[in-house]
Amino acid sequence: MWNATFIRGVANGDLDPDFYGDYNLQDGIYCRRLGQLWQQLANNHTVDFNLTVFANATKSGYLACASTIFETFNIRDNGENKYGVIEQSAVTKYVNYTETNMLAKPYYMLIVTYPCLKLWSYLTNELWKIVENTTTNPYKTWVQTKQGQ
Repeated sequence: MWNATFIRGVANGDLDPDFYGDYNLQDGIYCRRLGQLWQQLANNHTVDFNLTVFANATKSGYLACASTIFETFNIRDNGENKYGVIEQSAVTKYVNYTETNMLAKPYYMLIVTYPCLKLWSYLTNELWKIVENTTTNPYKTWVQTKQGQ
């Protein structure tokens, strides 16, 4: 995991800015699409009430994350899936996988998204330990903002 281009580049402060931008834009698309899936799950009246409540709460975080990313990069965001940014195949495959599992068994949505939610929190907390005392890492602000999310 520490050898991944994005993580290693953020930690070292030498990540290609174009890669950083594209990675974040793809994350925005991912968050928008996952927020839409959580909304779909929340609107499913055959789903357990507790899962519906959780889905409603969770979708808001994903959609807010997407909006923040698009605003940061000055991307016009109409709340749909038309960003002016091309969705890369990794995002498409992961979202399709998530949707397939959610439709098969709604509670699978919890299982499929859990690692991502926990992984980012862990990674940004660990990255903060690396960058917090540096004054030259251009990604320090990003790490601080994302820490613990």
